[in-house]
Amino acid sequence: MEGRLRILKEGGGGRGPVVHWTSRDLRTQDHWGLSLALEEAERAGRPLVVCFVLHRNFLGAAARQYDHLEKTLRILERELGRLSIPFRLVSEGDGEWVRFLRELDPWALYMEASPLRKHRDFQEEALKALDCPVRLVDARNVVPVWEASDHQEYGAYTLRPKWWRKAPLFRELPPPLHAPTVPAPPAPDNDWGLFGRLLVNREIPPVEGIPVESDRILEEMERFLLEDLPDYGRLGNDPVRDCVSRMSPHIHFGRVAPARLYRMVEELAPEGESRDAYLEQLLVRRELGENFCWYRPDYDRTTVFPAWARETLEVHRPDVREHLYSPEEFERAATHDPLWNASMEQLRREGRIHGYMRMYWAKKILEWSPGPEEALATAIRLNDTWALDGRDPVGYANIAWSVGGVHDRAWAQRPVFGKVRYMNDRGCRRKFDVEVYIGRTSGQTGPHLL
Repeated sequence: MEGRLRILKEGGGGRGPVVHWTSRDLRTQDHWGLSLALEEAERAGRPLVVCFVLHRNFLGAAARQYDHLEKTLRILERELGRLSIPFRLVSEGDGEWVRFLRELDPWALYMEASPLRKHRDFQEEALKALDCPVRLVDARNVVPVWEASDHQEYGAYTLRPKWWRKAPLFRELPPPLHAPTVPAPPAPDNDWGLFGRLLVNREIPPVEGIPVESDRILEEMERFLLEDLPDYGRLGNDPVRDCVSRMSPHIHFGRVAPARLYRMVEELAPEGESRDAYLEQLLVRRELGENFCWYRPDYDRTTVFPAWARETLEVHRPDVREHLYSPEEFERAATHDPLWNASMEQLRREGRIHGYMRMYWAKKILEWSPGPEEALATAIRLNDTWALDGRDPVGYANIAWSVGGVHDRAWAQRPVFGKVRYMNDRGCRRKFDVEVYIGRTSGQTGPHLL
């Protein structure tokens, strides 16, 4: 589809297959990148091969995330196998993935657009290592990130009108995949033992009961739309009612296309406040995070904070903190605040924090850290290590909003926070039953010993 694909390199094709290098959109359904790669394979009379490069340590991911990734990739291998498309699991190794691509001698290479530096650095290496044509496809966003805007947006209010103007041009879903006309040669069995040999933190256990099958994920979404969405506008910020779709990890691992969810909302949800509020989060706010990281490669540093936030946080750097905690104390949920501890317990146990509480969680890390640099680093590390949907543009944007005022406006100046928006437990108590949340989430446990 025009506008969704970028040509990164032209040149003569190799003697091998069309290769689709999947990295963040791990599905066969509703995948524009795979669809366009298959189209090229058919035109060129070539087979299609899909590969995934397994990183040894991807942005602090632990056994929790790698367990979910392995389950996801095994499902993907089966889905592709039913279409007679080989799936190759490749170790990052010491340049092993580059040697693998060179040996394939691709006719063309298709890659998935990602704002994350790690992905972009690897893609740049591939550009240098290969002589074949290279294409980049945005298979994640409804409106491709480079089409929605050509610069970092100030906030949702500036992206929203642009996004909705462009959405009708890109809402179409790709046709279902079919088996390539030219079959690929038999591929060797994948070495799934690679996951067991990764040197990652294995003290952070998997989260059980999270589906990876596309059908089950879409069934969950349908249930949410029919049963919970009617109350979303009123109860979406209440972590006790927890009236949320829980689609974030499925979007993060690329098991479901946001465009498919968008279509389901339009088909199943009546117009009104709740539908509008959910689409704002699913589409505008999520793709605002993609815009932020795409145009600001320093998305995880304080340099990305707006000037008013940097300046006033600096002014208040010497302020006395009533409470001060180390990163390890935060991770153990060992603060004086039962509400904050409960949110950290939820992250530890469920691999997620309710969206409203995630704001409180990050802002208190700012309040109880020596400075904004330490706060940002701690919040990112905990989110990337414990959350299933960590290491994601939306997470980096949300933390930058909470700690550094990104996509927000200046508020009244106050100690420690400067002009960054403040939150406290009294505000939470006005919105929901804090004691119920604490009891349910923390299980009345004490601090963890790591």
